[in-house]
Amino acid sequence: MTPATTCGEYSGIAANAAVFGLAAATVAGAMAFRQPDRFEARGVMAVVDPAGAALPEQLAAALQAATLLPTAERHGLYRQAPAPAPVEQFRRDISIQVVEREVFGVAYTGADGRQAQRVAADLMNQIAGSGDQTAARFRVLDLPAEPTQAANRFRVAHASLAGLGGGLLAGALLGLFRRRKPV
Repeated sequence: MTPATTCGEYSGIAANAAVFGLAAATVAGAMAFRQPDRFEARGVMAVVDPAGAALPEQLAAALQAATLLPTAERHGLYRQAPAPAPVEQFRRDISIQVVEREVFGVAYTGADGRQAQRVAADLMNQIAGSGDQTAARFRVLDLPAEPTQAANRFRVAHASLAGLGGGLLAGALLGLFRRRKPV
């Protein structure tokens, strides 16, 4: 094999990788562009009077279907989804994260910023009001603010880069397999 042939073979692999990479990046970016913006509203709560091990059960009670379904209906969420899908989708859009000991954030991600703010505040009220007299009590440290930027604003760039990487890999592998000659 001469060096010119080897360079020519590798340039074919590079050309395949470049074509597949650009095509995959374009398709992935276009698909991500079609996805709607999602806005996240987050508030912070603190446990004022911990009731011990009852805290996880109290949070779970606030996220039960019997509690979430009326909230979803009140805010007009997930109208097209058949039951029980609205509750499962609602749970996927809710995030509860520990900030530090006995302080946690409650967030809701939705298609409209103002609605996300109202739903997150409603969820915080449900958590604070759930449980019986022996349950933990909560204090709101920071009410959810209306989000001004989409939580997924970099989705097109991320999808395009992932598509580019996948396309480059697929193109290079295809070029390598096409380069092999049967013996």
